[in-house]
Amino acid sequence: MSPDEYNPYEHAQILAQENASLRKGNKIAVKEKNKMAKELASLKKQLASSPTAPTQELQKSTTR
Repeated sequence: MSPDEYNPYEHAQILAQENASLRKGNKIAVKEKNKMAKELASLKKQLASSPTAPTQELQKSTTR
């Protein structure tokens, strides 16, 4: 078999490696997203339970 001939076994191996790499990347991205979502929920909770000062700060920053 010449080197430039199509080898389905080799092609399948390459696709499997690419798939594994993408799955790993997706897993990392999902972990980051979940981490950020927890942090956002925590910050929202803190903001909701804090006195009115943060609300005044938000009003100052949004009105120009």
